[in-house]
Amino acid sequence: MLETKISQYWMIAKWIALWLFHIFSNPINITQPLDVSKIDQSTTATFTVTKEEQYRISLMFVRAGDLTEMKEQEKITGNYHVEGVPLLLELTITQDGGKISQQTYEVSGINGWHLISYGGRELNTAERLIKVLSLAPGDYEIRLETKRTTEAFKDIQTYASFSYYNFIP
Repeated sequence: MLETKISQYWMIAKWIALWLFHIFSNPINITQPLDVSKIDQSTTATFTVTKEEQYRISLMFVRAGDLTEMKEQEKITGNYHVEGVPLLLELTITQDGGKISQQTYEVSGINGWHLISYGGRELNTAERLIKVLSLAPGDYEIRLETKRTTEAFKDIQTYASFSYYNFIP
């Protein structure tokens, strides 16, 4: 019985150590405001990749304060079961000074909920995934730009998130 408990605790400790290693060894987590309600709004993230890894580009919508407001907001942002209002975005990726990709995406729905830090505040957000991609070592500039006016989002505080992504099934 005691051996089983020790074995379980040891497995948990190893998993936590691995998780902490990934958090501190892959610090890319850039969050910047982006007004998605207006056309031609953009934000750019610049960072260096030292080894090939997966990275996630998402929009983070700050969630409304109370349950009634959240339900109304979800009609716009969506959730797991509702697509919400789609957004048209252009994603441009530059590596070591040369453009390697420029694509337009129409994204909708919500892929999860996260607590993010911005400007010394903790924000409860709903995530809309744009793209997960594998980046080889190099210096990157990733630009995200709105391609149409989407008035429905005018009162929803939105952030673009560029982050390391390690999906562990």
